[in-house]
Order: sequence, then structure tokens, then C-alpha cells
Amino acid sequence: MVEPVTDHDPITWAGRILRVHGMPMDEIRAIVEAHDPALVHRHMKLHGERLQEQLTEQLRALESLEALLAKMMLERRDVENRGRRSSRG
Repeated sequence: MVEPVTDHDPITWAGRILRVHGMPMDEIRAIVEAHDPALVHRHMKLHGERLQEQLTEQLRALESLEALLAKMMLERRDVENRGRRSSRG
């Protein structure tokens, strides 16, 4: 979500939002100094693709972590169950 413009200078506001979203400073500079909307669009699209890649990597990491945790829990449960069975015998 983008915060409402509160600065008197919308360019400063836009630069701050882009920094918050991790855009490299050289690209922010190129955007705020641009006079061509197509150039702005290219930089925004490129950064959007980077954000999507980062999100995809983070989601993969979460899936891997969940699988690892589930495996560890099942193994722990199996060890505990074997321990209970052997202590009864």
C-alpha cells in the first residue's frame, strides 16, 4: 500500500516510497530525473520483477522449512513411540 502524499514535493515522496520498497538509489535517481514516462515504466517494471523474484524465493524457503519441520516432527514422534513401546516390553 502506498501512503498518501504528505510532502509538498511529490518527487521526494515518490523517492521515499521507492526506497522503502528496496529500489536501488541509482534507479530512483533515474526515475525522479526522468522526463520520459516510458523510462519510468521500464524502471518500475524491472523493480517489480525483482520484487516478484524475491517473493518467489521467500515462498520457496518457507515451503522447504515447513517440509523440514514436518519431517523432524514425524521422526521425533517415531522415536518417542519406539521408546514407549520398548519401555513397556
